[in-house]
Amino acid sequence: MKKVHAFLLASMMTFSIVAITFSSCRVTLPPPAKSASQIVNTLDIQAGIISLYDVMIASPDKRYTTFESDYASLGSKIDTLVSFNLMRPHGSNILQQTILLQTYFYKYAGNHKTSGTISKGDLRSYKEYLKSFTKPILVSELSLK
Repeated sequence: MKKVHAFLLASMMTFSIVAITFSSCRVTLPPPAKSASQIVNTLDIQAGIISLYDVMIASPDKRYTTFESDYASLGSKIDTLVSFNLMRPHGSNILQQTILLQTYFYKYAGNHKTSGTISKGDLRSYKEYLKSFTKPILVSELSLK
C-alpha cells in the first residue's frame, strides 16, 4: 500500500510540474514578413501627399475639380496598400494604420469636394495630418523581419 501511495504521489507531482510548465508557455503567431514593395508604396504615398498638397497650396486655383485626378491617383495607391494588408496574415496593426490613413484621406478629399475650394490653412493641416498617418505605417513595415 505504501508503494501505491508513493507512486501516486510521485505521479501527481510529475503531472503538476508538467502542467505548470505547459501552462506558463505562451504561443504567439509569427509576425508578417517585411515587404519591400509595400515600403516603396508607402514612400510613394507619402511623397504623393506632400506633392499634391504643396501644388494645391501654391496654386491660385484651389477648386476640387482641378485636382480630382490627383486625388483619384493617390486614393488608388492607398487602396492598394489597404488591400495588401487585408490579405497579410497576422498584420492587424499595419492594417489598422492603413485604414486610418485611407479614412482620413477620403474624408479630406470629401471636404474639399463638398466645399468646392479650400483654404491654404486647411490644406496645410490636411497635409501634415496625412503625413503623420504614413509615418507609423512605414515604421511598422520596416520593423518586420
